[in-house]
Amino acid sequence: MTVQPASDVVSQLFTLRRLAPGRPADVEADFCYDPAEPYAVTITFHDQVVTWRPELARSSLARGIAEPVGGGRISVWPSLTADGRAVVVMSASSPDCDLVCEIRTNQLHRFLTRTFAQVPVGTESRHLDLDAVIERLLASDAQ
Repeated sequence: MTVQPASDVVSQLFTLRRLAPGRPADVEADFCYDPAEPYAVTITFHDQVVTWRPELARSSLARGIAEPVGGGRISVWPSLTADGRAVVVMSASSPDCDLVCEIRTNQLHRFLTRTFAQVPVGTESRHLDLDAVIERLLASDAQ
């Protein structure tokens, strides 16, 4: 299989608005897109209690700007703040953490635009190294 050379990783630190009843607060999150794993965006939440790194399909994150998406560990949907600013709400859960937060739509759009410049929609399979994926799967099975 021919794999196109990987381009630079796209990474951006966001300050998300945590939507907790009675006490909204900011939480930092790194959004990372690696063209070697072209279908996924890894989000690292830096909470005071736990650091958590779920993955979300890049296509789901992009669709979440315009319509509700998800239903598993992470769901995203468009919304407006009280002052009319466009945001994307993200609900994420794990055994250690439940988090509902919002990110400004324009910031998320800029991040996604950078990922699409690295790996255009529809070309993801050209960047996926299936041999490496199988190798990682077999290595994790052996442990």
